[in-house]
Amino acid sequence: MNKKELNEIQNSYFPASLTLENLFSLIEEEEKSMDKLRLLFEAQQQMGLTIAAIPEIPVSEIGWSDISTPEGSKGFSSTARGQLMNFLSNIEGTDLADKLESLNKFYDMDESVVSKLRLDDRTPSDKISSVLSYLVFYKTLTQILTNFNASSAGFSFESFLAVLLKGRQIPTGQNTIADLTDQSGLPISLKLYKEGSVEVGGSFKDLAKDLMKGDMQYIVCMKDIEAIDPANPLQRNGKIDWYRFNFTLDNVFSILARSSKGKEGSRRNIILPDRFLKSARKGDLVNVAGQLPEGGKYPSAEEVEAEFLEIAKAEIEKVEAHKILGPINFKKLFGTLKYAKNDEIFSKGEVIRGKSKLGQTKVDLAIRDLFPNSNNQKERKPLVHALMRANEDIIAKYSHTSAMLKRKKAISDEYFAGESDDVLIQRSLEAYNKLSREQKIVALQNCLGYVSNGHFSMTGNMTKNIAAMAEPHRALPEGQSQVYIGTVRIGPEAIQKMLDQVINIVNENVFAIFDSLKVLTTNIQSYFAGGLQKDNEAVMAIHAADNIETKTQEVRKKS
Repeated sequence: MNKKELNEIQNSYFPASLTLENLFSLIEEEEKSMDKLRLLFEAQQQMGLTIAAIPEIPVSEIGWSDISTPEGSKGFSSTARGQLMNFLSNIEGTDLADKLESLNKFYDMDESVVSKLRLDDRTPSDKISSVLSYLVFYKTLTQILTNFNASSAGFSFESFLAVLLKGRQIPTGQNTIADLTDQSGLPISLKLYKEGSVEVGGSFKDLAKDLMKGDMQYIVCMKDIEAIDPANPLQRNGKIDWYRFNFTLDNVFSILARSSKGKEGSRRNIILPDRFLKSARKGDLVNVAGQLPEGGKYPSAEEVEAEFLEIAKAEIEKVEAHKILGPINFKKLFGTLKYAKNDEIFSKGEVIRGKSKLGQTKVDLAIRDLFPNSNNQKERKPLVHALMRANEDIIAKYSHTSAMLKRKKAISDEYFAGESDDVLIQRSLEAYNKLSREQKIVALQNCLGYVSNGHFSMTGNMTKNIAAMAEPHRALPEGQSQVYIGTVRIGPEAIQKMLDQVINIVNENVFAIFDSLKVLTTNIQSYFAGGLQKDNEAVMAIHAADNIETKTQEVRKKS
């Protein structure tokens, strides 16, 4: 058997006309792009074949690939994002809460789900498409949360959720605290933390600027994942609890005013200057912020990021990092780093862009997954040092000059009139709640957090109690009765449980197709890698190809 004959086998069993809706269009493209090193459960002999039968999406490419389709096509995109969208579009529900409920019903094999999957008027392809869509959701989410470090997982999770909500991920440098939008364009800030270490926060000035334009939705995911086998990071089971609330122009002061004493900085953000408060009582607002010295004014985190990206790119090109690491994709690099929003890359303490230093080890950890061929930290060191120098340039630019000290004193004189923080915060809250929408925008521009570029922070418990903290205003989206909106279980045990439950619903031939496809590809690769000497591998490839043909025809006939 030669290469030509094997190619003929492959071509004969993957014709262009093979369509079982979008499903079978995936197969050839998926196998071409599949990175075998990232096969999620390949090491599990006892169930590897069954879990491997679930189509696998190249997670690392979800956030970067286009979803457009070639002119004249039927709407199917072969990119990672396009593949994922084709599956996740079948997850039932009009919004995130509905989709989570649908996913949980599938996981529990709720009677309504079982009944729907077995409806007589549904074709086998419809049933297959629906079942595989739910399985792809669980497998892809598991891969994201178990196979990547925190920074890479966070970025991929944003991309994943954007696809689920039929929205888009927001690239860096867009002057917003939002990470993505949903289908309607609603901006969403996504937070993914371990249970017990949640910190919902960021630049108060950036949040305020967003609220002047409209509501900002927060989706907070608290993960609780345990390792099955400490030696294998992929062997993890656990769950994610989902919470959702809105920061609004009306409720932001109420929420931050009730932040715990341990988050004093968050509470102080809403302090309004004494002259502003007096003018508010008279109904003629004084723009105190506009009268402060302009020299030494700190930009927001998003504004600093724009400067950082420009300097960093020049520094990276200067050290020629590509000679060691290969071509540098700056979009991927800066998107994963998330300088304006990712506090984890900075040294310990309160993080203020323009003041805080980057942590060398933390930066390396954040970007290492972008360079899978890099053997060790030493090879990435020139790149990491270039990023750190860019940040040091930013710090030098905004160091404590005489102008900054003058502005700082002016702020102190205007905002702190010998009263305690508690009194100032309560007075500011009461005044703010009496203002009109237009006046609240002016108040935000005059509060301490805005003029001093403050940082706000909330714990997990605050998030869970957000409805009470926002009173008398609403923090929950319309139609939502509590901040908690659902739990999703992940890991090999969860996936296997679902496979066991749906195997009798879905035509088993479909799983046989994917399994045989894997055997075909593996043995063809091995056959050529071995110099066309191992005939048994060629025979196995032929048998797998024959099985693909037989099973595919069976499914097509039933459809």
